[in-house]
Amino acid sequence: LVIGGTTAKDVLIRAAGPALGEFGVAGVLLNPGLRIVNSAGATVAQNDDWQASGNGPAISAAASRLGAFQFQPGSQDAAVLTMLPPGSYTAIVSGVNDTTGVALIEAYDADATPAIARTRKLVNIATRGRVNTGDDVLIAGLVVTGPGPRTFLIRAIGPTLAQAPFGIAAALQDPLLQIYQGENLLRENDDWDAPGSAQPALREAATRVGAFALKEVRDGTGLDAAMLITLQPGSYTAKVSGVQGTTGVALVEVYEMP
Repeated sequence: LVIGGTTAKDVLIRAAGPALGEFGVAGVLLNPGLRIVNSAGATVAQNDDWQASGNGPAISAAASRLGAFQFQPGSQDAAVLTMLPPGSYTAIVSGVNDTTGVALIEAYDADATPAIARTRKLVNIATRGRVNTGDDVLIAGLVVTGPGPRTFLIRAIGPTLAQAPFGIAAALQDPLLQIYQGENLLRENDDWDAPGSAQPALREAATRVGAFALKEVRDGTGLDAAMLITLQPGSYTAKVSGVQGTTGVALVEVYEMP
């Protein structure tokens, strides 16, 4: 996640594992650990069980204020409620004692008032994970608050991850990006060069928000997927899957345009 502005921002970051069982998710990560790392690689906050830090009441109150579902008392879900200075951060979720399973990571703008929030924005969220088939795909949730609509650059990156400086051998070769509101599919994109007329705007948008450039040349596979989309206040889902059932590691990014 990237925090803009000139002063520190309140954020609520959660790693839900056991809580997902209440939503019928099978194979959940029973004991997630959460670590927040800054751009220098230093750990600035971490948590194993969300009530262990003694900050449980404040985390519960923030979740209620922000519309997040509540963690059960005594559960081993993880959460951090803290202030982060402007900059880039990575939230790392792992299984305690090398356990595995399905987890959900959430990042909320936790500033108490909209007036304060507008002066120090949470401008980018990105998640990297394994894309498989069926329901086992990469999903990013996005909540747009008012006033008025906001424009976002949303990207599903696979082929670029296989190139330097990333060098991820198992990168997803042909990602498909779909934006949903509820069950309603709003837009989708397979390759970011289709239509070609959209490429200049996508390049310019990436430059404005400081995003890295995408692979431009096809070499027998697809390209990364990307779109500029204006969204009204509400809840949305960005879903990343592999074209024709392909699998691999992908990165989904959501940038709010300035």
